Amino acid sequence: MMFNEICQDLERELYKACVRYLSLLQNDVKNEKVYAFAILIESGFVSMGISVNTIEGLKERRIKEKSVTPVELITPDIYLEMSSAEWKYQNKHWDVFVSVNKVLDTFFENLYEGNGFVDIDKKLNVDEIMNFAESRFIQIILNVLKRIKSDNLLNGSTLLNDLFLGVQFNDIGKEEIVLIEKVSKELNSMYWLDKVLQMKNLIK
Repeated sequence: MMFNEICQDLERELYKACVRYLSLLQNDVKNEKVYAFAILIESGFVSMGISVNTIEGLKERRIKEKSVTPVELITPDIYLEMSSAEWKYQNKHWDVFVSVNKVLDTFFENLYEGNGFVDIDKKLNVDEIMNFAESRFIQIILNVLKRIKSDNLLNGSTLLNDLFLGVQFNDIGKEEIVLIEKVSKELNSMYWLDKVLQMKNLIK
């Protein structure tokens, strides 16, 4: 199996899935304004989806947090705003990503059960191959997000002009926030990058 072939398939299917998701999103958020659109990466890249939040969804979450949570346990506001674990539309329309996740399944099947990849150095162990693959997958996500942006697919009336684009994880630790920051630097305005850095300062 060629790893480069998997990467080509992943980029093609991820772009198609994002385009399809955006067409469905318009109906989901007809009376709302989207401020965040991110590729959701599950558990070490075993699957992908999309998480979205709206200004209205953030307001609702802030009200709920203040009304039901003891003061000493209140989640920092920047976390409510910038972590998809708190967003209104998390991994909705997962079925749109079936073809994307089949490509990832093929990758892991070859990594753990197959004969590996003919275009990756045989001397690399599984962890080293995984590190290499994760770097490529992040670049693929960047390519896709840049493409949907340049194709003017993020110009709908339900989306903010200065939209937060990037990657998200269900559980954000030190490694995950580094990837979020890396992607944000290439896609977002300083306004959003500053918020990512605020999040980074919370993660010990």
